[in-house]
Amino acid sequence: IVKVQMPEIKSASFITVYPNPVTGNKISIQMNNIKAGNYALQLYNASGQLVAMKMISYTGSVSAESFEINEKFAAGKYELKVTGSGLKINTTVIKSY
Repeated sequence: IVKVQMPEIKSASFITVYPNPVTGNKISIQMNNIKAGNYALQLYNASGQLVAMKMISYTGSVSAESFEINEKFAAGKYELKVTGSGLKINTTVIKSY
């Protein structure tokens, strides 16, 4: 008899942005398989300019964070960067007309 030991499989950390495309000035972000800690949410426009930023203290539970953008949140393609606690995740956010 041979004993085979399988390495522990870790689930990938990811975020879900909804609604996407965004229709108002509010983005909801759900963090999945991410450890508790402090994170920066940064939204960049297509020119690479920082449009909005929010610091959050994430408890590690499944919950949605609300991210409100100012009234100058124009239609277009944006990049949302989530960084902190050794994590860097980028995702595309579309703002519809």
